[in-house]
Amino acid sequence: MSQKKGCLMGIITKLFPLGGNTAPTQNERFVFEIETSYSRQPFSVGTTAVASQIDWGDGSVENFEAGVRATHAYTTPGTYIVYYRPTEYKIRSDFFSDSYPNMVTRYLTPLPQCVEADGTPSITLGHSYSNFHNALKQVPNDFFKNNTQIQNLLYFFAGSKLPAIPDGIFDGLVNLRNVGGLFWASNIQRILYPPFTKEKHPNLTNIAGVFGGCGQLTDICDYLFYTLDGVTNIDQVFYNTTNLESIPPHTFPGNNTNSILSCRGAFSLSGIKSFEQEEAMFGNIGSSGAWDYLFEKCPRLTSIPENLFEGATMHSIDGRNRIFQNSTALETIPANLFNNAELPKDVAGAFEGCTALKEIPEGFLDKVLTADDEINVGGMFQGCTSLTTIPANLLDSIPTEKTLSKIEVGSMFKDCTGLTSIPEGFLSTLAQTRCNIISMNMMFDGCENLTGNAPEYWNVVNQSSATPIGYDCFRGCTNLSNYDSIPENWK
Repeated sequence: MSQKKGCLMGIITKLFPLGGNTAPTQNERFVFEIETSYSRQPFSVGTTAVASQIDWGDGSVENFEAGVRATHAYTTPGTYIVYYRPTEYKIRSDFFSDSYPNMVTRYLTPLPQCVEADGTPSITLGHSYSNFHNALKQVPNDFFKNNTQIQNLLYFFAGSKLPAIPDGIFDGLVNLRNVGGLFWASNIQRILYPPFTKEKHPNLTNIAGVFGGCGQLTDICDYLFYTLDGVTNIDQVFYNTTNLESIPPHTFPGNNTNSILSCRGAFSLSGIKSFEQEEAMFGNIGSSGAWDYLFEKCPRLTSIPENLFEGATMHSIDGRNRIFQNSTALETIPANLFNNAELPKDVAGAFEGCTALKEIPEGFLDKVLTADDEINVGGMFQGCTSLTTIPANLLDSIPTEKTLSKIEVGSMFKDCTGLTSIPEGFLSTLAQTRCNIISMNMMFDGCENLTGNAPEYWNVVNQSSATPIGYDCFRGCTNLSNYDSIPENWK
């Protein structure tokens, strides 16, 4: 049965003014504000941890048994203060459900202790990007003070309208390990201080997607993640931050332990157009992690520093690192970009779709070609339509003294419509190699403006008695002088 009481909205508004952090006493339990926008709009929280009373703020008060989902429909659109009063100061971790999102605008008290169904403290708190907090604008600085046991804080503020991170809100979470997607697609505009540090969060290892999708983010502070030398995953950390134009010095952990294993899509679809660091930004990243799509589709990126990957071990999970793929403003690449890396392996597709790229520096792939027993530069410059020439010695560093498992150069210049010729002697090292598989499939496919003679790669026999495989290698290259004599499966 519901109990009715008079509405105290006027008094409540004075007690908890908008923009303030004044909190009710603990006797008033968990208090938050919601906004409804239409008549009979329902609001729901997840199952209650213990027997609870909820004052819905519109004059309706209801009692709920433990484990019961609490739902209420508001007759009139408006702003309401909700009082959640459990018999013990506890709340279920699934309290933040996705049934009726987009309504909680402010939290006015710290969060009660989060527990599981059996009453044990929750070590994971999140709502799986459920949009529960899409209207959230304000959170007390001490919001998590009752939940120091939390290890995983996942997507909790995803989609929120928080303009900034409340000062010190995570300071007491000493057991924190994973903050994946914490502020995903939120309204965070500026990050003025590091919200996580090694001193306060010594066990933090995963910051993947923590600010991903924050389209209003314009500025980040120096040393943002610099002290977190235990971090292993920064995937999509600034994914789709379309207004973030520069990366300050010392953003990522400053050590040489190669602790970070994956940076997949860390700046994909961002607005990055300059780098301010004085040292290698990704030099501490190594092992067998993924680099795929690191700066993919960054439409403002015009140049990159020579030391960006200095000291890095550039492995990939699937054998491809489409690091700058479709960054259509990128005009130049430094000669030692990969030569400064510790082990630049698997950089296939690195510049695919970089339509403004005008030239390839001499010696650009020297270290890439000697990094491992399998060479993979397939698709590296595919679709680079502004590219007009190829350095004659670009692939001369392919080892001839050791046996390789595979040489993959397929689609390397596919659809490079600005190319007019293939340098004389280009890939002359093929005959000297010891390799059982040489793949040249679609290497010049779609290069319709190529003239002169196509090199007769189909007649090359190397030291391992292998000939290249070149399906569609010269497809569409009808302006080549010897096009008619090219084998059918090569064109």
